[in-house]
Amino acid sequence: MTSDQQQALRTARAMLDLGHPLELIINSEFIPPTLRDFVRHELQRDQNFPLTPARTLVAEPNRPDWLLGLDRSTWYYWPALRQFLLTHKGWESSALRSLDDSSDRILRQLMAPSTERFDIRGLVLGFVQSGKTANYTAVIAKAVDAGYRLVIVLSGIDNGLRVEIISGLTGEDNVIVHAPGELREGVEVEAQAERAAQPKEGGKRGRWHRMVRRERQ
Repeated sequence: MTSDQQQALRTARAMLDLGHPLELIINSEFIPPTLRDFVRHELQRDQNFPLTPARTLVAEPNRPDWLLGLDRSTWYYWPALRQFLLTHKGWESSALRSLDDSSDRILRQLMAPSTERFDIRGLVLGFVQSGKTANYTAVIAKAVDAGYRLVIVLSGIDNGLRVEIISGLTGEDNVIVHAPGELREGVEVEAQAERAAQPKEGGKRGRWHRMVRRERQ
């Protein structure tokens, strides 16, 4: 796929995600006439691509779906992330629909943030490079849109993994960096605290961490 084809397809997918009719998109000035047949074919392929829903095992399968009653037209973070993945990362619409569905399935297992008290725990499994970072980023974005005001990411005891996760949430290729409001500010504060807590190579903590790394090897 050429760079011109990629750009035209990203533009068309972003416009389709915003609700524009297919024919209006194909015939718009943003899609070069020589690429319109190609874009039409790719968009139709996206729409016809069969999705396999994520499999879930839940303790209360008949729990009321609190997500159904939410007004998603007021959401900010998930629509911003969705547009970012389409326009900047070049995701296919079928992959985005899969992410939308799987993140909904996870968030649905919680309770509405207005619930006074609840205790729900779960585990999400995924293969290496299967989109786990994108998945929990989508869950975080939707949770904040739905009304949650505190999200804690438990990243383990390994500094390398913690740095990787913080980078995934605050790096230049993540929409949270460019988002206004509480979500970005909270993540930035946590990232600053994480960087401040990194061991100095010349200090006692640095020597201790080097010793631990050697033991693990």
